[in-house]
Amino acid sequence: MPRTAICSTSSCPQVPFARAARAASSIPVIAVGLITEAVRAEQLLVDGPADAPMFGRQLLREPHWPFRAAVELRSELRWPGPYRSARYRGSIP
Repeated sequence: MPRTAICSTSSCPQVPFARAARAASSIPVIAVGLITEAVRAEQLLVDGPADAPMFGRQLLREPHWPFRAAVELRSELRWPGPYRSARYRGSIP
């Protein structure tokens, strides 16, 4: 993937504030605001403007978004022991 600006001011309007807060302090900072794509969330962590992306509205629209994002990013999902029996055949791995 080419290194391009994934979050511009118009697509992730709050990220510049997270970047400024992180530069001015030594506490963990979250980024919020229109983070709806897995690649954007990952890029925020890679590029370093925030320690964690938050996606409140996206999770209201799509509660299983973290699972879809993990599949899109080809991440390995590890189900906690008590929840393994809740998986069904054909579900997200």
